[in-house]
Amino acid sequence: MRKFVITMLIVLTAVTGFSWGEGKYFKKGTEALNKGDLQAAKVFFNEALNKNPKFSRGYSYLAYTQTKLGDIDGAITNYKLAYKFDEKDYSSLTNLCGLYIRKGELQNAHESCTQALSIKSDSHVALNQRCLVFLQMDRHQSAIGDCSQAILLKDGYETAYINRGLAYSELGQYQNSVDDFTNALKANPANATAYNNRCSAYKELKMYEEAVADCSKALVMDENLIEAYQNRGAAYEMMGKKDDAVMDYRNYLKYEPEAESVRQRMLRLMKGE
Repeated sequence: MRKFVITMLIVLTAVTGFSWGEGKYFKKGTEALNKGDLQAAKVFFNEALNKNPKFSRGYSYLAYTQTKLGDIDGAITNYKLAYKFDEKDYSSLTNLCGLYIRKGELQNAHESCTQALSIKSDSHVALNQRCLVFLQMDRHQSAIGDCSQAILLKDGYETAYINRGLAYSELGQYQNSVDDFTNALKANPANATAYNNRCSAYKELKMYEEAVADCSKALVMDENLIEAYQNRGAAYEMMGKKDDAVMDYRNYLKYEPEAESVRQRMLRLMKGE
């Protein structure tokens, strides 16, 4: 099992040339946002919008704040308004794409990212987001194409390497996926997801010792990355290390008690089959 990387990548820019009296509220909102006071930031951004209901960047900053607060539907509404009042605002479209990915609304996500790329074709963020959309649509060659462009535009782009690696894995090109997860780890050696995904690819290549090592590193970094228990358990099983496999499957089932296929594998091993 491999873990997808769904990342909300926020692109916010400074605003100058205020009008309508919204400036002081917007400034207070950004100050509160930088301090981590999300509720205060939300109040100030709303005040700025009361002063100027066509203030595009005010809507995008409010949407970002709402995203941090978990109000995804409210953030979607305000990113749409940000773009409505500034049709060159590709960043709001890119962020809108990310929110639709979170909600599983892949067609809406695809449309938002594609519109962002029509405005700024060299946006590595929008390309990586659309790569993830294609990946979840099972359009793996399209995913590889977009992630490859993103990697060309941004050196060491770890999430694009991970997403392209997942696409390669879905196509059975496991050595390519190992290479991409390795490049992601060169960019960020502390990326537990990349270790878990490379563990899965190594397992498919029958490189079980390497798989166990990677999943073990992933769990040291993130003990809640439960997919690594299943991946490592499967590698142990193939190595004939039944007790270790049973322990990992048991740990996985603590979090996913309805995973019947894993339960049956564990019970079979416990019976010595």
